[in-house]
Amino acid sequence: MIRTTALMKENIYRGTLLLVNAHYPLVENEVKGLTFADTRFPNILLRREAANLLQLILNKISAGNSIVPVSGYRSLEEQKNIYYNSLRDNGEDFTRKYVALPNHSEHQTGLAVDLGLNKEEIDFIRPDFPY
Repeated sequence: MIRTTALMKENIYRGTLLLVNAHYPLVENEVKGLTFADTRFPNILLRREAANLLQLILNKISAGNSIVPVSGYRSLEEQKNIYYNSLRDNGEDFTRKYVALPNHSEHQTGLAVDLGLNKEEIDFIRPDFPY
């Protein structure tokens, strides 16, 4: 069963159902209620509701220690640094493909998380993920 939710344009930035992508920028940069995505990784934060759901999902699929959070909430300043450092280090084509423009990243909402295989070295921008 497919469910469709229609939102008026003025409502796409309210609540936890936010539209943030290359075409729709984030309009508010204040995020409240951040907590650890996983207590083993205290630098990776999410909004409380997202962190709770992430833990439920990882427990349900018995991920154990094999899947870990790589990146969660990012401030505008962090997203700018990631974007411009990637431009410098990886070039424009790579950056456009893998890194969101500042104010166009779901990570700035505190509701997005990148996950990866738990390995000694994890690529921050393109982490390996099990299929």
